[in-house]
Amino acid sequence: MEESHIQNNQSSPLQRNDYIWLSLLCWVYFGISLVIPRVFTTHETTHCINVREMFDSGSYLIPTYGGRVWLERPPVPHWLTGVGALLVGDIQDEFAMRFPSILFSWLTVLLVAHLAAQVFGRITGLLSGLVLATMREFASYAVAPEADIFLAGIVTIGGMLALKLLSRPAPQSTSFLGNRPTVYWLFYLVMGISHWTKGVFFGSMFIAWPILLWLIWTWDRRRFFALFWLPGILLFLGGAASWLLVASSNEPGVVDLWKNDYQGRYNTDYMKEPAWYYAVQQPWNIFPWTIALVVGLVTTFSQIRGTTVSPWRFVWLWAIVPPIFFSLFNGKHHHYMLSCLAPAAILGSQGLQRMFSWFQQQPRWFRHPALWSGILIPLGLGTILALAKKLPGPANLQTILLLAWVPLVLFATWFVSRPQPRVALVGLLMVITFIHIAAHYFRSKYLDNYAEDSRLIAEIRELVPPEEHVYVLDEEEPLNASWNLYYLGRNARQLQNITFLRSTEIDRPTIYLLARGYHQEQLAEYGVAEQLLQSKRTRKEITPADRKTLYRLTFHADLIRVVPPKITPMQSTGRAPGPFLK
Repeated sequence: MEESHIQNNQSSPLQRNDYIWLSLLCWVYFGISLVIPRVFTTHETTHCINVREMFDSGSYLIPTYGGRVWLERPPVPHWLTGVGALLVGDIQDEFAMRFPSILFSWLTVLLVAHLAAQVFGRITGLLSGLVLATMREFASYAVAPEADIFLAGIVTIGGMLALKLLSRPAPQSTSFLGNRPTVYWLFYLVMGISHWTKGVFFGSMFIAWPILLWLIWTWDRRRFFALFWLPGILLFLGGAASWLLVASSNEPGVVDLWKNDYQGRYNTDYMKEPAWYYAVQQPWNIFPWTIALVVGLVTTFSQIRGTTVSPWRFVWLWAIVPPIFFSLFNGKHHHYMLSCLAPAAILGSQGLQRMFSWFQQQPRWFRHPALWSGILIPLGLGTILALAKKLPGPANLQTILLLAWVPLVLFATWFVSRPQPRVALVGLLMVITFIHIAAHYFRSKYLDNYAEDSRLIAEIRELVPPEEHVYVLDEEEPLNASWNLYYLGRNARQLQNITFLRSTEIDRPTIYLLARGYHQEQLAEYGVAEQLLQSKRTRKEITPADRKTLYRLTFHADLIRVVPPKITPMQSTGRAPGPFLK
């Protein structure tokens, strides 16, 4: 931050200490989840089940969930999670399953900072890494064992490589078959891999549209033909074609799933959100750097106008075009925009530098910490008094917050008002990190919607003999059963629906069955159900009948057994009904 904003455009690599400080921030910011873990969500346990079954079975190409083909995601995120988990433990262990996401997020932050420094200078590179690591959405998914952070990391790497190659003059050879510098090979290779991370062309759209618009806006024949290059195109399309071929040859029904998902996100009610969804969600994704991003956009606006060949133009397009493009689809989700947080971080770094410069130019009275403490302390105390009693937590939560707020504000205002950029930055990051850790602890301890279900799982594992399976009845929401399967461990077995109690794969007269309370009447068709345990409260329950319940089911002696048919990808994901055993 000692260098002025915008002028810091000369290539200047990060120094060794920069990588050390970035790494320290990442491992404190993300690593708190390893020290104070929270219970996995159903989205996370679905990914964990995919990984566990893949590595237990040795079938590394087609992910499964409960033994059923589960092709919502290609296998690359599962490979990365599984290999990373095995480095530190067992793939059933929560610590081990969370570790690869943190590791990959840390490496992504370092690479963004490294390449941003090469294009825009050391200070912008360092700040870009710091801002990205502490963005609310990125930090949230950095500790989540899900496919989304791996997709975001791979797309971000591709985008940063694109930024680097677009910031350089076109190579000497622009022939369709000629060689290119290494950065071109790497860019197309990473974009080819993106097809194996979430699905064909999804991730690449975050980079393809900004590049295309950049080329049109900054028309340069040599740059266009440098990218229009046969080996690169083959790498890119080869990644898509190879996944299409592998998936469809192993599971022909995946074609129906792809049609449903792509069309469903475009013009049906699948994950439907209003057109303005990302306009509201993306500023919250970028928090606490939303204002810095806006200032960064204003600061860099002069760099994108006219005919200037500027890398800032690509940064703008990468940050803005994907939210606009994906707003055209009905199906939206906030985590889709993880893949365009890196350019927002680069713009935010410029905003931070501009804001600091502006603040230092103000009169001394305006910069004095007493002024800002006098504003923020009563404002925060009033908010705490109004809202704290409505929050879950200990009885003295309001007192704790009141006592913490005053020294926190005094600390923050003193540091931020320092004229030395490094001191101000370190103080700001310390405050943000403290709040992040406190919020993580509070969420883990007092906002656990799975608490009673976790107690039930612990009681089941203690009650059921280790040689017995616990059969888990699939639920109306396809992801919910994954939570039970993961936390019950490898001895759990999934049933596609209640009719699968007729399956010939069940060869015992009595089984343990985890189902919902409302299934009890239906169980009478299959046998005598004895209720053993029930959760005191189940996540998202509407009535007590929704609560998870453990039964000992003794089958009727005359129950007709049926050989189960193959479950299609559409059926396993709940996109199509059945199959039903009759």
